[in-house]
Amino acid sequence: MGVYKGVQTFELDELAAETAAQLISTHPDYGLLAARISIDNLHKNTSKSFSEVAKMLHTYVEPKSGLAAPLLSDDVAEIISKNADRINSAIVYARDFDYDYFGFKTLEVRALPPLPAAFAHAL
Repeated sequence: MGVYKGVQTFELDELAAETAAQLISTHPDYGLLAARISIDNLHKNTSKSFSEVAKMLHTYVEPKSGLAAPLLSDDVAEIISKNADRINSAIVYARDFDYDYFGFKTLEVRALPPLPAAFAHAL
């Protein structure tokens, strides 16, 4: 990936984070910079409301077929909906910045399932 006509800001953020990560061996602060850029990019491209995201996952419709394709089960969605205020208030997004770059990338790759392309930037 690089800079080209029509490049989107999230792509520039990814490029900047990857560039900083490549410089970690020269100074550890580049790891902090890479993490902050990546996490800030994630925050810009996702909702700040856990319950809102859960609702979107539960009501997801597959774009090609137009059929319902929930990514959360009914019982999980119901629990989240009933406890939305409590859950939303317990999540402190600023703690995301406590991760270093490799910790965040490991979490992103291993713990966060990839979303369908049509859904990924709808958050």
